[in-house]
Amino acid sequence: MKLQPIYDNLIVKLQEDSGKTPSGLFVSSSNDSSKTATVVAVGEGRPLMDKGEYHSLPINTGSNVLIRWGSGANNYKFKFEGNEYFQIDPSQVIAIVKE
Repeated sequence: MKLQPIYDNLIVKLQEDSGKTPSGLFVSSSNDSSKTATVVAVGEGRPLMDKGEYHSLPINTGSNVLIRWGSGANNYKFKFEGNEYFQIDPSQVIAIVKE
């Protein structure tokens, strides 16, 4: 991807809401408080004070994640090269979906 998020930001693309995760887990589509997304880009991490280093994130590009959604969630939607993405904070990730 041509985008590189700064600090500990993540760029995700929402997955189609079929109600079923890639691992076969069925998630209720009536609950709009969470969504499944694919991580398309990961920032270098949270800067450590006065050290010039970063605390890296435990999330990798290509991971499928369950994210907090709806009221109170800080989701920034944008379009890039014709595709719709969201910039999220790592605190919005509820879990990494294992296959």
